[in-house]
Amino acid sequence: MTSYGAASGIAIVAARVRDFRSLANIEVELNDLTVLIGANNAGKTSFLDALFAAIGAGTQVAGRRRRPARDRRVSGAEDA
Repeated sequence: MTSYGAASGIAIVAARVRDFRSLANIEVELNDLTVLIGANNAGKTSFLDALFAAIGAGTQVAGRRRRPARDRRVSGAEDA
């Protein structure tokens, strides 16, 4: 088991995305550290959004709605 999955016993080791936004059909193997590199509009954010959608990011957890990470605001940011 990879080190990032040791605490929970769960690790995502590969992802396949089909027909999601700009991604027609891709498969990516994931390791302890995976870096996405590509030109603008290559699909890096679409790939991450597909992962978030697959794991349920932004869904209700324990009766409280969680917003996707990019929609969260840093506390005190509005005071700056």
